[in-house]
Amino acid sequence: MPEKQMNHMRMNNLHLLVEGIDSDYYFLQLYLEEVKELEGMKEGSEISNSNHTCNSNSNNKSKFVLFHLLVD
Repeated sequence: MPEKQMNHMRMNNLHLLVEGIDSDYYFLQLYLEEVKELEGMKEGSEISNSNHTCNSNSNNKSKFVLFHLLVD
């Protein structure tokens, strides 16, 4: 394979890698924002058990999504 074609393939692979990192970083930011919101909600609603349960469920879903992103 000619050198020019090899370099082109390397650049494409690098571009895909960077895109993957960017999308993971974006979802990580969303996850962190959601966790901050949930922590704030928990502090504000200790009295109500139903809200607390709901927040816990949302938090687990976010961790599940992030786990899949990191594994893939």
